[in-house]
Amino acid sequence: LREFHFKSDGKAAFIPGQYALMTLPGVEGPRAYSMSNQPNDEGDWCFLIKRVPGGVGTDYLFDDLKKGDKITLDGPYGLAYFREDTDRDIVCVAGGSGLAPLISIATAAAYHPAFQNRRIRFFFGGRGPADICGDDYLRLLPGFGDRITFHSTISVPEMDPNGMWVGPVGFIHESVENLLGDDLKNYEYYIAGPPPMLQATLQMLAMKHKVNVEGIHFDRFF
Repeated sequence: LREFHFKSDGKAAFIPGQYALMTLPGVEGPRAYSMSNQPNDEGDWCFLIKRVPGGVGTDYLFDDLKKGDKITLDGPYGLAYFREDTDRDIVCVAGGSGLAPLISIATAAAYHPAFQNRRIRFFFGGRGPADICGDDYLRLLPGFGDRITFHSTISVPEMDPNGMWVGPVGFIHESVENLLGDDLKNYEYYIAGPPPMLQATLQMLAMKHKVNVEGIHFDRFF
């Protein structure tokens, strides 16, 4: 996972949780990447990008991109953006490349005046301990460890051969279900990650526990 910063002539106008289409030199077709920072007048665009084995786009970004190179951004796009008009606490469920938009949403909520007494529960799932990330960004937010909490789960215990992992083992949607229990219907949900994780979380929330779909926000491009 690497953080990339780009500067535009105009404002960085987007809503936390949205994404942009990035066109890279010599790479056919645009790639969708979510912004991890906040909208700003300075034209700063920040992306947390996970390298995809064999991915032409991430190969260029990680191996060939140099300071001063120009890329093209088109956007913003996406419907899984931060909602300011809810009175519920927030749950973010992320995996893989889904970290960036949910960091942006959690940051927006942490500093929003109307959300100062709200809880933000941030769940991140990975295959092994080396995949777990995100808590270092959340620790910078006011209220971390109190109203803002980070919960991580690994799904492949064989990827922890030394037995150092002390957290839950299983799928991240199971951790959400186990931790929130009877309170599942009382949250606003933002979900981003690999399609199987997204689908399993949606089925658990909307089908199994009948959580109102109007309070579940996601985009299908990861």
